[in-house]
Amino acid sequence: IPQRFGVSRALRLARVLHVAAFVLMLTVGARFDLGAIYWCGMPVVAGLMVYGVKYTWQRARVLPYFRCRTITVRGNGLVSSEELLNGIRPDTAKTVFEYDLAALADLVARHPYVSGCVAGRRIPSGLQVRIRERQPVAYVNAGTMYLVDSDFYVLPLPRRSVSLDLPI
Repeated sequence: IPQRFGVSRALRLARVLHVAAFVLMLTVGARFDLGAIYWCGMPVVAGLMVYGVKYTWQRARVLPYFRCRTITVRGNGLVSSEELLNGIRPDTAKTVFEYDLAALADLVARHPYVSGCVAGRRIPSGLQVRIRERQPVAYVNAGTMYLVDSDFYVLPLPRRSVSLDLPI
């Protein structure tokens, strides 16, 4: 099942395909009158299919293959990824499924340059934070230089050197 479906949709698709396969086996058994041994084996097949969908996910999500190795930020231009993550490092003891994505997004959203963000998983071993960065439209001189965006949100100057051609 393609990775682009994501884990939850892939599991739903797997359930649908398991049900379709079981219905097909029932249809073939009835159509060709396959006998008692075939019909005695059908509950075993059904049980294995249920076990496969239900318990494989529970075991797979704690495999070392899914341990978090990277956290990437997308959508930033004025502020570095390191500044946005503010010391957040991947915990290699945790898998990507054990992270609270809402909490990660909230931590990044506290930065003054972030007007919105969403955190997600990059299977197999990463997390990704997509941000919407505030775009400054002018400098403000209030004894100290600041930037202001189109919503009149006052921003500190970026820590890294960025050339902005804006009015004062």
